[in-house]
Amino acid sequence: MNAFIIHSGADEEFVKRHLDTMKRKVYSFNPLLLKNGGRFWKIDASKKIKKSQMIIFFVGEDSHQSQYIAWEIKEARRFNKVIIVIKLDEQFELHDALLINDDFSGEKKYCSKSLTIEETIKKISDHSN
Repeated sequence: MNAFIIHSGADEEFVKRHLDTMKRKVYSFNPLLLKNGGRFWKIDASKKIKKSQMIIFFVGEDSHQSQYIAWEIKEARRFNKVIIVIKLDEQFELHDALLINDDFSGEKKYCSKSLTIEETIKKISDHSN
């Protein structure tokens, strides 16, 4: 199962460790990552998001301020992808690009709740079967 991975470059080492754990526990898990950004990163990201069955957003300390992450989240939402959020620390803020209007109350709410690594592994396993 393909999953596009959104994260801040500053969190790359933490994210790689989590991804290694996830790949060991779910054989069919195939994380899709961007390689070094570059001029055409949006084209690469869009292709990988479209190809993915889900999006996993690793929330780091400064992720909520990133315009690049905002674009990737908006692109994932444009393709109606399931977005799983994993906070690297419980105190880290979610990105405003995850906010949607509740049709019933009119209030803004996050389109995805935070999961732990283990909850995410279970969700991926359930999705793969």
